[in-house]
Amino acid sequence: GTALTGTTTQTITFAPTVLTYPVSAGTITLSATASSDLVVNFASTTPSVCTDASGSTTVTLLTDGTCTIQASQPGDATYAAATPVSVNFTITLTTQTITFAPAVTTYPVSAGTITLSATTTATGLTVSFASTTSSVCTVASGATTATLLTAGTCTIEATQAGNSTYAAATPVSVNFTITVSQASQTIAFTAPTTKSVAYGVAPITVSATGGASGNPVVLTVASGPGTLSGTASGSTLTVTGVGTITIDANQAGNSTYAVAGQSQLTITVSQASQTITFAPTSPVTF
Repeated sequence: GTALTGTTTQTITFAPTVLTYPVSAGTITLSATASSDLVVNFASTTPSVCTDASGSTTVTLLTDGTCTIQASQPGDATYAAATPVSVNFTITLTTQTITFAPAVTTYPVSAGTITLSATTTATGLTVSFASTTSSVCTVASGATTATLLTAGTCTIEATQAGNSTYAAATPVSVNFTITVSQASQTIAFTAPTTKSVAYGVAPITVSATGGASGNPVVLTVASGPGTLSGTASGSTLTVTGVGTITIDANQAGNSTYAVAGQSQLTITVSQASQTITFAPTSPVTF
Protein backbone atom coordinates (compact mmCIF):
# COMPACT_ATOMS: atom_id res chain seq x y z
CA GLY A 1 0.00 0.00 0.00
CA THR A 2 3.00 2.36 -0.26
CA ALA A 3 3.00 4.84 -3.16
CA LEU A 4 6.00 4.61 -5.46
CA THR A 5 8.00 7.71 -6.41
CA GLY A 6 8.80 8.03 -10.11
CA THR A 7 12.40 7.18 -10.82
CA THR A 8 12.53 7.16 -14.61
CA THR A 9 14.30 10.27 -15.85
CA GLN A 10 12.81 12.56 -18.45
CA THR A 11 14.17 15.49 -20.47
CA ILE A 12 12.55 18.56 -21.94
CA THR A 13 13.10 19.79 -25.48
CA PHE A 14 12.44 23.54 -25.62
CA ALA A 15 14.25 25.21 -28.53
CA PRO A 16 12.08 27.72 -30.40
CA THR A 17 13.29 28.72 -33.87
CA VAL A 18 12.42 32.41 -33.37
CA LEU A 19 14.03 34.17 -30.42
CA THR A 20 13.43 37.86 -31.26
CA TYR A 21 10.02 39.52 -31.23
CA PRO A 22 8.81 43.14 -31.27
CA VAL A 23 6.65 44.26 -28.34
CA SER A 24 3.92 44.97 -30.88
CA ALA A 25 3.63 41.23 -31.59
CA GLY A 26 1.68 41.10 -28.32
CA THR A 27 2.22 37.45 -27.51
CA ILE A 28 4.53 34.49 -28.09
CA THR A 29 3.11 31.00 -28.53
CA LEU A 30 5.24 28.47 -26.63
CA SER A 31 5.88 24.85 -27.51
CA ALA A 32 8.02 22.21 -25.80
CA THR A 33 7.98 18.44 -25.38
CA ALA A 34 9.02 16.03 -22.64
CA SER A 35 10.53 12.63 -23.38
CA SER A 36 7.89 11.21 -21.03
CA ASP A 37 5.13 12.64 -23.26
CA LEU A 38 3.80 14.44 -20.16
CA VAL A 39 2.57 18.03 -20.56
CA VAL A 40 5.26 20.69 -20.19
CA ASN A 41 4.51 23.76 -18.07
CA PHE A 42 5.77 27.28 -18.78
CA ALA A 43 6.52 30.22 -16.48
CA SER A 44 8.03 33.65 -16.99
CA THR A 45 10.97 34.48 -14.73
CA THR A 46 11.02 38.07 -16.03
CA PRO A 47 7.50 39.36 -15.22
CA SER A 48 8.45 42.99 -15.86
CA VAL A 49 9.10 42.13 -19.52
CA CYS A 50 6.62 39.31 -20.16
CA THR A 51 3.95 37.43 -18.23
CA ASP A 52 2.13 34.14 -18.54
CA ALA A 53 -1.09 32.73 -17.16
CA SER A 54 -1.02 29.47 -15.20
CA GLY A 55 -1.40 26.53 -17.56
CA SER A 56 -1.13 28.72 -20.64
CA THR A 57 1.13 28.17 -23.61
CA THR A 58 1.10 31.88 -24.48
CA VAL A 59 3.27 34.60 -23.00
CA THR A 60 2.19 38.26 -23.08
CA LEU A 61 4.81 40.86 -24.01
CA LEU A 62 4.92 44.03 -21.91
CA THR A 63 8.01 45.97 -22.95
CA ASP A 64 11.42 45.61 -24.54
CA GLY A 65 14.15 43.60 -22.83
CA THR A 66 14.94 39.95 -22.19
CA CYS A 67 11.94 37.67 -21.66
CA THR A 68 13.01 34.46 -19.95
CA ILE A 69 10.62 31.51 -20.09
CA GLN A 70 11.24 28.38 -18.04
CA ALA A 71 9.81 25.04 -19.19
CA SER A 72 9.28 22.40 -16.49
CA GLN A 73 7.68 18.99 -16.01
CA PRO A 74 7.06 17.88 -12.37
CA GLY A 75 6.89 14.17 -13.19
CA ASP A 76 4.41 11.57 -11.96
CA ALA A 77 4.39 8.12 -10.35
CA THR A 78 6.60 6.82 -13.14
CA TYR A 79 8.78 9.76 -14.15
CA ALA A 80 10.95 11.95 -12.00
CA ALA A 81 10.72 15.72 -12.43
CA ALA A 82 12.61 16.93 -15.48
CA THR A 83 15.44 19.41 -15.22
CA PRO A 84 13.88 22.79 -16.13
CA VAL A 85 14.96 24.38 -19.40
CA SER A 86 14.97 28.16 -19.88
CA VAL A 87 14.97 30.15 -23.09
CA ASN A 88 15.72 33.87 -23.46
CA PHE A 89 13.62 35.82 -25.96
CA THR A 90 14.85 39.25 -27.07
CA ILE A 91 11.92 41.69 -27.08
CA THR A 92 12.49 44.81 -29.12
CA LEU A 93 10.66 48.08 -29.56
CA THR A 94 8.97 48.57 -32.92
CA THR A 95 10.65 51.21 -35.05
CA GLN A 96 8.67 54.20 -36.27
CA THR A 97 9.27 56.85 -38.90
CA ILE A 98 8.02 60.41 -39.20
CA THR A 99 6.62 61.90 -42.39
CA PHE A 100 7.06 65.68 -42.32
CA ALA A 101 7.01 67.17 -45.81
CA PRO A 102 4.87 70.31 -46.06
CA ALA A 103 3.73 71.33 -49.53
CA VAL A 104 4.55 74.99 -48.87
CA THR A 105 7.96 75.92 -47.44
CA THR A 106 8.09 79.66 -48.20
CA TYR A 107 6.12 82.18 -46.17
CA PRO A 108 6.25 85.96 -45.71
CA VAL A 109 6.74 87.29 -42.20
CA SER A 110 3.31 88.87 -42.55
CA ALA A 111 1.72 85.39 -42.59
CA GLY A 112 2.28 85.42 -38.83
CA THR A 113 2.20 81.68 -38.28
CA ILE A 114 2.79 78.36 -40.00
CA THR A 115 0.47 75.43 -39.28
CA LEU A 116 2.57 72.31 -38.79
CA SER A 117 1.46 68.77 -39.61
CA ALA A 118 3.35 65.47 -39.53
CA THR A 119 2.49 61.81 -39.07
CA THR A 120 4.24 58.77 -37.64
CA THR A 121 3.92 55.08 -38.39
CA ALA A 122 3.41 54.49 -34.65
CA THR A 123 -0.27 53.85 -34.01
CA GLY A 124 -1.89 56.42 -31.72
CA LEU A 125 1.25 58.50 -31.09
CA THR A 126 1.50 62.24 -31.76
CA VAL A 127 4.38 64.07 -33.39
CA SER A 128 5.89 67.03 -31.50
CA PHE A 129 7.45 70.13 -33.04
CA ALA A 130 10.22 72.46 -31.95
CA SER A 131 12.05 75.38 -33.55
CA THR A 132 15.83 75.12 -33.77
CA THR A 133 16.01 78.71 -35.07
CA SER A 134 14.31 80.64 -32.28
CA SER A 135 15.48 84.02 -33.59
CA VAL A 136 13.41 83.49 -36.76
CA CYS A 137 10.47 81.45 -35.49
CA THR A 138 9.23 79.85 -32.28
CA VAL A 139 7.00 76.92 -31.37
CA ALA A 140 5.31 76.72 -27.98
CA SER A 141 5.53 73.42 -26.12
CA GLY A 142 2.90 71.02 -27.45
CA ALA A 143 1.84 73.44 -30.20
CA THR A 144 1.33 72.65 -33.88
CA THR A 145 1.88 76.24 -34.99
CA ALA A 146 5.14 78.09 -35.56
CA THR A 147 5.16 81.84 -34.92
CA LEU A 148 7.18 83.87 -37.44
CA LEU A 149 9.41 86.62 -36.05
CA THR A 150 11.58 87.84 -38.91
CA ALA A 151 12.87 87.00 -42.37
CA GLY A 152 15.38 84.13 -42.61
CA THR A 153 15.43 80.35 -42.38
CA CYS A 154 12.97 78.83 -39.92
CA THR A 155 13.97 75.26 -39.07
CA ILE A 156 11.32 73.06 -37.46
CA GLU A 157 12.20 69.66 -36.02
CA ALA A 158 9.54 66.95 -35.74
CA THR A 159 10.07 64.29 -33.06
CA GLN A 160 8.26 61.34 -31.51
CA ALA A 161 9.65 59.99 -28.23
CA GLY A 162 8.10 56.51 -28.43
CA ASN A 163 6.57 54.45 -25.63
CA SER A 164 6.72 50.91 -24.25
CA THR A 165 5.90 49.55 -27.71
CA TYR A 166 7.62 51.95 -30.12
CA ALA A 167 11.20 53.19 -30.15
CA ALA A 168 11.83 56.91 -30.49
CA ALA A 169 11.63 58.04 -34.10
CA THR A 170 14.57 59.60 -35.90
CA PRO A 171 13.85 63.38 -35.85
CA VAL A 172 12.96 65.02 -39.16
CA SER A 173 13.68 68.71 -39.83
CA VAL A 174 12.22 71.04 -42.45
CA ASN A 175 13.59 74.45 -43.42
CA PHE A 176 11.01 77.14 -44.12
CA THR A 177 12.12 80.25 -46.01
CA ILE A 178 10.64 83.32 -44.34
CA THR A 179 10.63 86.35 -46.63
CA VAL A 180 10.01 90.05 -46.12
CA SER A 181 6.38 91.09 -46.09
CA GLN A 182 4.55 90.82 -49.41
CA ALA A 183 1.09 91.80 -50.61
CA SER A 184 -1.54 89.46 -49.25
CA GLN A 185 -3.90 87.31 -51.26
CA THR A 186 -6.97 85.41 -50.19
CA ILE A 187 -8.93 82.42 -51.44
CA ALA A 188 -12.71 82.27 -51.72
CA PHE A 189 -14.77 79.23 -52.68
CA THR A 190 -17.29 80.07 -55.42
CA ALA A 191 -18.91 76.64 -55.77
CA PRO A 192 -20.77 74.71 -54.61
CA THR A 193 -23.30 77.01 -53.00
CA THR A 194 -25.05 74.11 -51.25
CA LYS A 195 -23.01 72.73 -48.35
CA SER A 196 -25.41 69.91 -47.37
CA VAL A 197 -26.17 67.04 -49.73
CA ALA A 198 -27.49 63.48 -49.52
CA TYR A 199 -25.50 60.39 -50.46
CA GLY A 200 -26.09 59.50 -54.11
CA VAL A 201 -25.86 63.10 -55.26
CA ALA A 202 -24.38 63.69 -58.70
CA PRO A 203 -20.71 64.78 -58.88
CA ILE A 204 -20.27 68.30 -57.54
CA THR A 205 -18.21 71.07 -59.13
CA VAL A 206 -15.84 72.69 -56.66
CA SER A 207 -14.18 75.97 -57.58
CA ALA A 208 -12.35 78.78 -55.82
CA THR A 209 -10.71 82.07 -56.70
CA GLY A 210 -7.41 83.27 -55.30
CA GLY A 211 -5.21 86.33 -55.21
CA ALA A 212 -3.33 88.17 -57.93
CA SER A 213 -0.12 86.13 -57.84
CA GLY A 214 -1.24 84.22 -60.90
CA ASN A 215 -0.56 80.91 -59.23
CA PRO A 216 -3.38 78.34 -59.40
CA VAL A 217 -5.63 77.58 -56.48
CA VAL A 218 -4.90 73.97 -55.56
CA LEU A 219 -7.77 71.89 -54.17
CA THR A 220 -7.34 68.73 -52.11
CA VAL A 221 -9.68 66.56 -50.05
CA ALA A 222 -8.30 66.91 -46.53
CA SER A 223 -10.70 64.40 -45.01
CA GLY A 224 -14.05 62.72 -45.46
CA PRO A 225 -15.81 60.49 -47.98
CA GLY A 226 -15.05 62.19 -51.26
CA THR A 227 -12.55 62.28 -54.15
CA LEU A 228 -11.61 65.10 -56.54
CA SER A 229 -11.05 64.49 -60.24
CA GLY A 230 -8.20 66.98 -60.15
CA THR A 231 -6.55 69.64 -58.02
CA ALA A 232 -7.36 72.77 -60.04
CA SER A 233 -10.22 75.16 -59.36
CA GLY A 234 -13.29 73.76 -61.08
CA SER A 235 -12.55 70.13 -60.21
CA THR A 236 -15.32 67.59 -59.78
CA LEU A 237 -16.01 66.13 -56.35
CA THR A 238 -17.43 62.61 -56.19
CA VAL A 239 -19.20 61.72 -52.94
CA THR A 240 -18.27 58.21 -51.81
CA GLY A 241 -20.02 57.91 -48.45
CA VAL A 242 -21.85 59.60 -45.60
CA GLY A 243 -20.05 62.07 -43.33
CA THR A 244 -18.25 65.43 -43.50
CA ILE A 245 -15.98 66.23 -46.44
CA THR A 246 -13.33 68.91 -45.89
CA ILE A 247 -11.64 70.42 -48.94
CA ASP A 248 -8.49 72.53 -48.60
CA ALA A 249 -7.65 75.33 -51.02
CA ASN A 250 -4.08 76.64 -51.23
CA GLN A 251 -2.36 79.18 -53.43
CA ALA A 252 1.37 79.76 -53.62
CA GLY A 253 2.90 83.20 -53.56
CA ASN A 254 5.68 84.83 -55.56
CA SER A 255 8.14 87.66 -55.13
CA THR A 256 5.28 90.17 -54.93
CA TYR A 257 2.43 88.26 -53.30
CA ALA A 258 2.49 86.22 -50.13
CA VAL A 259 1.21 82.67 -49.89
CA ALA A 260 -2.56 82.79 -49.50
CA GLY A 261 -3.97 81.65 -46.20
CA GLN A 262 -5.47 78.19 -46.58
CA SER A 263 -9.23 78.17 -47.08
CA GLN A 264 -11.47 75.22 -46.26
CA LEU A 265 -14.84 74.12 -47.58
CA THR A 266 -16.96 71.71 -45.55
CA ILE A 267 -19.72 69.66 -47.16
CA THR A 268 -22.02 67.55 -45.02
CA VAL A 269 -23.28 64.34 -46.63
CA SER A 270 -26.39 62.81 -45.10
CA GLN A 271 -27.88 59.37 -45.73
CA ALA A 272 -29.82 58.89 -48.92
CA SER A 273 -33.57 58.53 -48.53
CA GLN A 274 -35.41 55.42 -49.67
CA THR A 275 -39.06 54.61 -50.36
CA ILE A 276 -41.08 51.43 -50.30
CA THR A 277 -43.53 50.50 -53.06
CA PHE A 278 -46.23 48.12 -51.79
CA ALA A 279 -48.86 47.53 -54.47
CA PRO A 280 -50.51 44.11 -54.65
CA THR A 281 -51.46 43.19 -58.21
CA SER A 282 -54.92 41.92 -57.20
CA PRO A 283 -57.43 42.84 -54.46
CA VAL A 284 -56.72 41.23 -51.10
CA THR A 285 -59.71 39.84 -49.18
CA PHE A 286 -59.49 39.39 -45.43
